[in-house]
Amino acid sequence: MSGSCTPHGVELLILNKLQVDKIRKHGAEAFRANVDDDPEIDEFWLENTIKVFDELSYTPAECLKCAISLLRDTAYQWWNTLVSVVPREHVTWEFF
Repeated sequence: MSGSCTPHGVELLILNKLQVDKIRKHGAEAFRANVDDDPEIDEFWLENTIKVFDELSYTPAECLKCAISLLRDTAYQWWNTLVSVVPREHVTWEFF
């Protein structure tokens, strides 16, 4: 039995918040997309985000979780719609 009194779900939330704080300190930014956005801006966001993850030596699973945590508004809605129709085993960092 673990010595911690913190419920497992709370530990995951704390861990996720620590990861998000860490990637933001390294320059990762939230992503809000609109259909009329310049695709080059979207590509720049992704390249910058990948660079941060590489600097932190994150695993593909950590990259996926952190990238999703950076999605906002319509970008987050797009992701939720996408993963609702794609089989779970195909939802990977490479898929993202």
